Amino acid sequence: MENLIINTLILLTNTLTACIFSGKLRKYMRKKIFKIITLPFLRLKYPKSIFLFSPLAGIGEFTQSICLMKAFKEKINKNIVILTSRLTEIDICNLYNPTVQGCYLRKLKFLPEAIPENPREGQLYSLYINIFEKTIHNLDIEYVKEYLHLDLKAPIQKIVPKRPEQVSNEFILTEQFMKENKTILIFPDANTYDSSVIDDDTWKFIADEIKNNKEVKNLEIIFNRQNPISGHKNIFLPLKETIYLSSLAYGIVSFRSGITEILALTTKAPMVAIYPDGITHFFHKKWKISIDEYENKIRKIKPEWIDDTKPIAPQSYKWTNIEKNYNRNNCKDFCYNNNPSELAQFILQTL
Repeated sequence: MENLIINTLILLTNTLTACIFSGKLRKYMRKKIFKIITLPFLRLKYPKSIFLFSPLAGIGEFTQSICLMKAFKEKINKNIVILTSRLTEIDICNLYNPTVQGCYLRKLKFLPEAIPENPREGQLYSLYINIFEKTIHNLDIEYVKEYLHLDLKAPIQKIVPKRPEQVSNEFILTEQFMKENKTILIFPDANTYDSSVIDDDTWKFIADEIKNNKEVKNLEIIFNRQNPISGHKNIFLPLKETIYLSSLAYGIVSFRSGITEILALTTKAPMVAIYPDGITHFFHKKWKISIDEYENKIRKIKPEWIDDTKPIAPQSYKWTNIEKNYNRNNCKDFCYNNNPSELAQFILQTL
């Protein structure tokens, strides 16, 4: 009932302020009305808490922040409530229960202020700096720690995979299969790096190469995607089921995406995170720009890590690197250069 009231108030606020011509004034009024009318209801429902709103960036940015919430909670000695308009992020919060609580609400039409050194009880802040408005550099765990005013040695919180109480028949069959076989679980899709750079025929070739190799025998392949790859098993289950099954894998292969962050925090098996070579693919399906156009945009920002003599994509490992961010020595990055045999061999060598 409280969530219905809160979401109704947010909808009413957005509707009443929609006619304000000035974008800056509109955001200011929405923030003002939210603090006066809606925030008191949140304080009643979640006492002794601070509220962190998740900007609409990606699951990767969200996960990098959530995995630091235990250290942050111990620092501020207050309960933490995550406000988000995406159900997937509620599912991720549930993986970190009771460190954080997730509260689903309509999209806030303003960006809350950054977290101060001493956040006040009952106040609303941004969970992380919005990368699309501030800087691309916040994909680095150290940058997120700085934003949260944490010591750079602050530990990340791993995810403890739990078997869901209610599961589908597909889950049960897959679970049994993975317990009986050395299974490589492949996540071939991503929103940030356009997965069309590795098409279905190429993925089938790579999977066949892995399965039919003579060095590591009896390997099985399962793809995690909606559209199956011919000749191989396929699943596409809810996040909590996928997380648990991933913990049973002999190895993980993931086109670099937000789910890669979750897998790095959940699994112990060797992982390969695939990046494009930065020549032929689209960087983001929504933006519809090539990696070369994207690189030009970044070079104008001139982050300190850029080496003008090298392509951006390999350099980006410095701030998106799974091995570095999560202390996973068995997580390796691979820059795909349209050579599927080379990728298949790299995966086998990493296992």
